[in-house]
Amino acid sequence: MMHPVPTKITTVAEFPKHTMPENLVVRADGSILVVASPQCEVWYVPAPTGQLPVEPLLLHTFDKKQLAQSFVEAAPDIFYVFTYGDAVLHRFDLRGWTPGEPVNPTKVLQFEPPAGPNGCCLLAPGVILVADCVEGLIWRVDLTNGGTSAAARVWLKHDSMNAGGGHPPVKFSDTQEVPFPGINGLRYGPKTRHVYYTTSSLGLFMRVAVDPATLEPAGEPEHLADIANVDDLCLDENLGVAYITRHPDHIIERASLEPGSSGSEAAAGDPFTDNLIGPTSIDWGRGPDDYGRVAYVPTDGGVIKLPSDGVLRPARLIRIEFAMESGASH
Repeated sequence: MMHPVPTKITTVAEFPKHTMPENLVVRADGSILVVASPQCEVWYVPAPTGQLPVEPLLLHTFDKKQLAQSFVEAAPDIFYVFTYGDAVLHRFDLRGWTPGEPVNPTKVLQFEPPAGPNGCCLLAPGVILVADCVEGLIWRVDLTNGGTSAAARVWLKHDSMNAGGGHPPVKFSDTQEVPFPGINGLRYGPKTRHVYYTTSSLGLFMRVAVDPATLEPAGEPEHLADIANVDDLCLDENLGVAYITRHPDHIIERASLEPGSSGSEAAAGDPFTDNLIGPTSIDWGRGPDDYGRVAYVPTDGGVIKLPSDGVLRPARLIRIEFAMESGASH
């Protein structure tokens, strides 16, 4: 099998030090939206087509109880943002929006405590799946009224999604602790008709089949790999692999989408790479040849785990360009 290897890593944008970008989505025009979770912020990064790095623009700040966690584009330039803490689904309508104009997100859905929305994906038009890293399950969110409201129900709950995993609780505020995050990253593969997910607390990479008619789970989840410190992921269904960010490690792992493979291997960050420190998420570019070749990754610069020299870097958005080389099959 031909394996992609990183040939070039470029800094696209830098954020203030101590920022922890959590997730991203690439827009059709090549610009990128990034959420910074503890800062409760949404950033806009211009399309990186000219001189780099570009200057990011702060698009929106939620109140301090709403930690921005994940994005999904449900229709062209209609984005939904899940927040954690005060667990809410917000709608951003960026149709016709130009940088510098204000945005006015609207509240679509409030989850009941102790819900902890984290990674999400679009399963079908108007249907979003979201990982609940506190309750250890996947919600199905059905958009209604043209996407301005929604209803949620449990799509799947499984022991492989459980929070805690023997890790100490995470301090959420001065007065509240939450379990160490369980299920975290979430992606749907339309070619393989599986939902793929990572569980941070248990170091798992898993998949579950989807019934194409009902959009319900079809069978039990299947184990794909044991990987320490898994966070978010993206899929290359053409090659049959996932790229998984290992946060707070400074590595992006590659693993097969099929059970019974030979495990996983580092795709970037081993050996250590200075501008790949604390990768939290990964998504493909939207250019005609970007899928499987050009990925964008937000990094925290070492906010959670400093590199070996003990020096904190700026948080960054980086671009990883892959080339193909011969290698062993998974």
